[in-house]
Amino acid sequence: MSVSSSIIITDPVHQVMSFGTDDRLRSLLKAVLDTPIFQRLRRISQLGLAQNVFPGATHTRFVHGLGAAYLASKAVAHLEERHRKDAIADARLEVIAAALLHDVGHGPFSHSFEKVLKGLKLPIPPPLHEEWTLATITHEDSDIRRALAATGLDIDKVVGTNFSDH
Repeated sequence: MSVSSSIIITDPVHQVMSFGTDDRLRSLLKAVLDTPIFQRLRRISQLGLAQNVFPGATHTRFVHGLGAAYLASKAVAHLEERHRKDAIADARLEVIAAALLHDVGHGPFSHSFEKVLKGLKLPIPPPLHEEWTLATITHEDSDIRRALAATGLDIDKVVGTNFSDH
């Protein structure tokens, strides 16, 4: 019988983030973190161009996504302790995945990039990062979608939308 070890990631903001020993959560994190589209977040600043003025402002969207997933896992654990665990457990991984992926659609220089695109007066308005995020998670050819599906997650729950109604 094998014993699962804790999923621990160190972070400059949250220090030691422990995600527990859930094998499905471990599979989810590994599958999503290993995708090229999530890995690209390592090169996108959370604070846009602020690091040009504040050299220590090097927080990335990658680290931010991990921190959001950690806080979501803590919030879900808190709810599970105080309410019917089975009712909350059904969406536990989807909530954590949604937090992890909430900024996956950001382009270079974060929100600054959107402002530049908006100022170009293009014939059609460019998509916002929220729209890119939705497409990244839901498009049938997306590595993120495949990673979520391989872990058995409900994509509609992750994005908070029931696409069959559209």
